[in-house]
Amino acid sequence: METLDSRKEILLKLTVRRYVKSAEPVGSAWLAEASGLDVSSATIRNELAELEDLGYLLQPHTSAGRAPSEKGYRYYVAHFLEKKPPKEEVVEAMSDAVHESFEDAERLRRAAKALAELAQESALVGFAPRNVYYTGLSNLFAKPEFRQYGQVASMSKVLDHLDETMEKMFPQVPPSVSILIGSQNPFGPECGLVIARAPMGDSYGVLGLLGPMRMDYDAGAALLETAIRTLKR
Repeated sequence: METLDSRKEILLKLTVRRYVKSAEPVGSAWLAEASGLDVSSATIRNELAELEDLGYLLQPHTSAGRAPSEKGYRYYVAHFLEKKPPKEEVVEAMSDAVHESFEDAERLRRAAKALAELAQESALVGFAPRNVYYTGLSNLFAKPEFRQYGQVASMSKVLDHLDETMEKMFPQVPPSVSILIGSQNPFGPECGLVIARAPMGDSYGVLGLLGPMRMDYDAGAALLETAIRTLKR
């Protein structure tokens, strides 16, 4: 993946962050104001057109605005990911969820529930290959991306084969947080995945967040790291 010049990087970063929050295509007028770049709107439009030609942005339907592509999200994660330390109440909520008196498997299940609630995404746990637990599906299907029947049907098929997918990827999940986007994501090309190994007694399990490609990777990665740290204590 090529390295973009600084102006294009600023515009791509702002587009991703705005689109993650709004789920609406981002226009050049907003970018001209938000970027602080001392250039005309026409220059901004030209830069966006170039980012589209390079495959980092899409222009949905007849909208004047742009949305990030899979390549755009990957560039964002590679160059701009900000895992901000979570607020104290988030740390406390995770700590309360995985109280040390629970058994290892139950702690992992509770960590997944807390993750799903805090991130407003779905969460999954692999206790071992072909032993999967998931929660927070209502969060996933409430996203604008999954309001169409076809997308829901596609995601339902993914969930039907969750055990087989986990069996294939379980040994390959790294100890540190990993982010898989679109075609990289074995659970579904419409989705993003933030995943890592999680301590479970003398062994390990897998803990992850599954959301639309438009998920907040900054927050998701930070929350998952908080969950892993809490489980290790």
